[in-house]
Amino acid sequence: MKEKIKGFFNLQKEIHDYFGYKEDWSVFSMEDYTSVWWSIPDKQQDVDVVIIGVDKLEDYEKTIYFTDEKESSVELIAHNWNWEKAGMGDKCYSYEIYHQRFLPTPIYPQHDYTMILVDTHTDGNKYFMVLDNEKKLSKSIIRKQKLEELDG
Repeated sequence: MKEKIKGFFNLQKEIHDYFGYKEDWSVFSMEDYTSVWWSIPDKQQDVDVVIIGVDKLEDYEKTIYFTDEKESSVELIAHNWNWEKAGMGDKCYSYEIYHQRFLPTPIYPQHDYTMILVDTHTDGNKYFMVLDNEKKLSKSIIRKQKLEELDG
């Protein structure tokens, strides 16, 4: 069992290092959300959110939206992330992006994956969502895919 415990903490450190995350004050668990389609709307809701070296998170909405189906995410984005207009209230989920004052950013992007600190507003749960960047959607990504389909 000793090896498994050491292995767990070594792996956790390796994942933290990959994302450039350094624990400070609070310790947050990680949850695997690599199977969901996700998006963070830009306040202008017309520009792809590129979150690299996020210095000014106020430029972005404070919510991450996610669904199990790509079509549901596309529909939600097409309706400016309005669940009621999209008719997707039973298929779409959202969490508040949690701004922990001891951390420089709640969003840790890398090439393949992104780790985002969220507050679920349920039972005090705050944790890191680990997301697959290939399942990230935005208005500009959807427009580009539609143009490629027309050209293809």
